[in-house]
Amino acid sequence: MIKIVSLALLLWSGVVSSKETPEVSDEEIYKNSTVQSCYGITMEDSVASCMRAVALRSEREYNNAYKNFSERNAARKDGFNNYEDFSQAAEEAKKYWDKYVEQHCLASAYMMKSDTDAFHIAEDDCKAVLYAERVNFYKNYHYY
Repeated sequence: MIKIVSLALLLWSGVVSSKETPEVSDEEIYKNSTVQSCYGITMEDSVASCMRAVALRSEREYNNAYKNFSERNAARKDGFNNYEDFSQAAEEAKKYWDKYVEQHCLASAYMMKSDTDAFHIAEDDCKAVLYAERVNFYKNYHYY
């Protein structure tokens, strides 16, 4: 009887302590992951979570790169013949790029069965790659 009570207390304490453990987001778990490293994970759910975290991080980096690009250009606006036109065109180009990424990656994902892990993995893989490509463009823009 004492063994049963002790076991019950031990199990109950584990339940209580697990509730006190702070939640860790997938983004935090996979913060150093890449598209390639996500595919090295064995469970499909984990691949999907990893790829989602990579895509979200890539999107943040993309938006930050655009912000830095805009700020660099604004700081050098005296060197532009038509800064306002350039700035507006760059903003429109970003909107078109955002729409392109969304539609292109959906088209890629539709090769898989809709709303499955494979679908979301394909979509997020595509987004991560395209956002990284555009980050490179913004960081290396040289037409000044």
